Amino acid sequence: MEHESDSATRAARAAWYRGLFDEHYAKLVRYVERRITPREDAQQIAADTFEIAWCKLDTAAPDPAGWLYKTAKQKIYNYWTRQKRGTLAMSRAAEVAAPPAVPEDSLDKIAVHRALSVLTQREREVIILTYWEQLDAQAVADRMQMSVTAVWKCVSRARAKLHRALGDDVTFPKRHEPAGSRAVMHVAAD
Repeated sequence: MEHESDSATRAARAAWYRGLFDEHYAKLVRYVERRITPREDAQQIAADTFEIAWCKLDTAAPDPAGWLYKTAKQKIYNYWTRQKRGTLAMSRAAEVAAPPAVPEDSLDKIAVHRALSVLTQREREVIILTYWEQLDAQAVADRMQMSVTAVWKCVSRARAKLHRALGDDVTFPKRHEPAGSRAVMHVAAD
């Protein structure tokens, strides 16, 4: 007997639910559409609302239509919260994916690094030690195991190559060399 009673109860619940759906589904979709632009999303929210109603709403509820609209309103709120999070995530992803603005001095550095590729390994090392590490000629000579005169000749050749690679507008910073180091260069050059 219980089995027939359960079947009758389920049938009565299904009939009640079908009536609720037939009476309110189209109205609920229009209600949601006024708050959410894509029709498909509005239809999905209405369908989700009725799914929740099937699982939770009691047939003896005093105001089933009010319950449906209240549930749909919460679903709309959740929808906009997800949309906002998605938009924020997309904008953050776009910020990360977008190449950073390159300052003009960075472009100059890139050009210098490219120009360094025209130098021999030895010339490149001497230029880097001289201008980036700011070592004097004696320190470069000691590190490279060469004479101070050879350092100056190497710097001179490298600078000439860099001028050709970078153009005439390139200038090298003036260095404060130890006393006598320029004299050695000039004497050696003479």
